[in-house]
Amino acid sequence: MNYRRKSITFAVVVSLVSVTTLLLGILALFSYQSESNKEHTRLRIQTKILADQLALSLALPVWNFDRAQIDKIVESTMEDREVFCVVVRMNDVNSTVHARVRDENWDARPTDRDPDSEGMLVETRTIGANGNDIGSVKVFETFRFLKSNVRQGLLRDIFNILIAETFLFVGLYFLLWQLVIKPIRCLEKYASSAGEDIKPEGRFTGELANLRDSLEQMLDTLKARYERLRESEERYRTVVEFSPECLVIWVEDRLVYINPAGEKLIGARAETLMGRSLYEFLPGKIHELIRGRRQLLVNEGVIPPLIDTDIIRADGSMAKVEAIGIPFTFEGKRAVLNLVRDVTERKHAEAEKNHALQREQEALEDYAHKLIASQEAERRRIAGELHDSLGQNLLLIKNRIQQSLVTPALPESLREQLAAVNQLASQAIAEVRHISHDLRPYQLDQLGLTRSLEVMIDAAGQSSGIVFERKLDSCDDVVEAEAATNFYRVVQECLNNILKHAGARRVQIRLERDISQVRLFITDDGRGFVAPSGIGRRTSGGLGLRNMAERVRILGGILKFHSAPGRGTNIEVLVPIRA
Repeated sequence: MNYRRKSITFAVVVSLVSVTTLLLGILALFSYQSESNKEHTRLRIQTKILADQLALSLALPVWNFDRAQIDKIVESTMEDREVFCVVVRMNDVNSTVHARVRDENWDARPTDRDPDSEGMLVETRTIGANGNDIGSVKVFETFRFLKSNVRQGLLRDIFNILIAETFLFVGLYFLLWQLVIKPIRCLEKYASSAGEDIKPEGRFTGELANLRDSLEQMLDTLKARYERLRESEERYRTVVEFSPECLVIWVEDRLVYINPAGEKLIGARAETLMGRSLYEFLPGKIHELIRGRRQLLVNEGVIPPLIDTDIIRADGSMAKVEAIGIPFTFEGKRAVLNLVRDVTERKHAEAEKNHALQREQEALEDYAHKLIASQEAERRRIAGELHDSLGQNLLLIKNRIQQSLVTPALPESLREQLAAVNQLASQAIAEVRHISHDLRPYQLDQLGLTRSLEVMIDAAGQSSGIVFERKLDSCDDVVEAEAATNFYRVVQECLNNILKHAGARRVQIRLERDISQVRLFITDDGRGFVAPSGIGRRTSGGLGLRNMAERVRILGGILKFHSAPGRGTNIEVLVPIRA
């Protein structure tokens, strides 16, 4: 009877355990498949998050990293053993590359190119700052550890199944003992010993004690996890609360959180701002732009570049800020976290600096204008004195000498000396006239601008042997006297440069006019030169170029240079006609 009862008990227990093992095996198979899918999904999400975080780290407005700092950020990303390679390309002059890749020992080492991406997850992000693409980020993650992770999970499940079966076996046997076998044995003893008091043995105190211990252990674990979570939240809250930058969280474009720096920026307490719409703080002209950016961020997960904008403070005043938004989850809802920096003082300082530079530029231009005007006035005065005083005196000397030369009794030796002096006087008179002409061309007053330019160009051709081709429209009726002088000096400087430096054989000069402007084109086939990057008082050219640029600026026109070594020079002057 005992043997038979034990056999039945053992068969029942084995049957239950077998059925349970089969069910747990099926559960383990599904768990393996689920763990594999979870690992793939986790790796994809992790790759996207790493790429987003790395791009965001290099695009925040506190940034301006140098090469060492970017390398540190890349190395910190490589601390994740599943990251195979990280490549950061900056769109600077040298197209700088910051990259790390795993070697055979799985150590991170520098590299200068992308690895083979076959069998890997690759995520690429654009680094944006101030509305510009300043670089890109690539993160390569490997499936190398995925199978081992899943295999470890499967082994863990099998181990748990074995433990569960052991406890199930023991528990079922104990339950059968307490609920079936022991009562039967008690009945058998009672039947065989009629009249004896038989009390069932055993109570369930052991099971209750085990249940109590399990509950206490579970509570201790939950308490420890809660404490770690609370400490982590406290650390992040401290970072957010004491951040000098404004941090704002929006859910469906409604404000749900703002840190103390944001309260200071807006000028109101957080309690009065909760639930208010994002667009209450923005000028109406940028509402559509912000809606488009937020749809791109929330619906597609694309982080728009940094934006400079104005915001409306609580007192109605405007503040200038730099802002960027990133996807966020707040209390289980899709949200947007905005990082905002107040740049009002910086913008005001930049505006004041630009205004000061503009005033300085205007003062320098006015000074240059007055200087050139005074130079022309002084040239006119000196030219008049040379012509009226020195020139007349030299002419009188020459006349006296000529009168003396016609005297019959004049000795021959003295006659030769007077002839030599007469020749010197003639040369001095010609030199004085030449100097007077250079200081103030008399043709401008007598012939006008167009005819004066023709005379000067023809004289340059006759004295140099260079072929000058000219086509000059009459501009005397649209160019005032002062403007004519500046125009004449510009052409004069161009011709001087051609004669001294160009080595040209042919020069083309065109002067055209229409109802709005006068255009001057001078082209030569000389040796050319490296044209300066900017024509003006800071140009890298010589004094002649600066004087030309200043005179054209006084005329309110535009001066353009096109030249290259061995390809000649093309000069274009555009001067508006003043009503």
